[in-house]
Amino acid sequence: MNIPEPVADEEEKKEAHQRARPRTIVIYEAIREEGQDELERSSWGTAWSALAAGLSMTLGLVAMGAFSAHLPAGPWRPLIVDLGYPLGYLIVILGRQQLFTENTLTPLLPVLSRPSWSGLRGIVRIWAIVLAGNIAGAILGALFLARSHAMPAEAATPMANFGLMLMQHDQLTRFAQATFAGWLIALMVWLLPLAETAGPFIIFLITYIVGIAEFAHIIAGSIEVFYAIFVGRLDWSAYPAFFVPTLLGNIVGGVAFVTLIGFAQIASDGAKSRKA
Repeated sequence: MNIPEPVADEEEKKEAHQRARPRTIVIYEAIREEGQDELERSSWGTAWSALAAGLSMTLGLVAMGAFSAHLPAGPWRPLIVDLGYPLGYLIVILGRQQLFTENTLTPLLPVLSRPSWSGLRGIVRIWAIVLAGNIAGAILGALFLARSHAMPAEAATPMANFGLMLMQHDQLTRFAQATFAGWLIALMVWLLPLAETAGPFIIFLITYIVGIAEFAHIIAGSIEVFYAIFVGRLDWSAYPAFFVPTLLGNIVGGVAFVTLIGFAQIASDGAKSRKA
């Protein structure tokens, strides 16, 4: 018995096209255009946005401290406490503020597609401004949090312990942890153009994994370390041992594992399309 092949009319084909997942090149182009906008943004606009992001990321530590102050001890406690970790990321990303780990991806794509010295200088400019603004915001946020005593007294010790936990690993381990963090955050940037209304859930899920796995993020981790310094639990001399391997790991994870591999896939798909 021959079953006739179903034939869609033009309206149905149009609907099927709209429902189909976009090709990788579509996602790439969306991120590339965003990266181009960032390259063309004024330095002052980028700096203020980066400062705001550093301050906003402090709220993740606030949320974790609030949970810590009210939860009893137990093996499940970190699973609940780290529900607060994504708060800063949600505010920064949905608020379109400039966070360093996102900028390991977006401005790089337009330069990879059209390499030039001016494009390379633009990337260095953005990375330097965003990193400096984020760190400045992190210092201000952690200082205010430590000196204002706005949090419950029960939160102070666990909040300082977050910074101490980051410093307990050797630098090679910290680099590996930071590589995974950079990888996950950059993958999140690739996923967001597809997420639409699920965007906040994607941000929450990925950054929650970063937090619960204790992967080191250069800005979120700096806030925790700065807070421990300002309450007298760490010395300033400890910070470079956190900063250097974490920064390098985040860059390697974001650039090598996502951006370059993703760009190679796009280039390969484009070559196949031209041959076809």
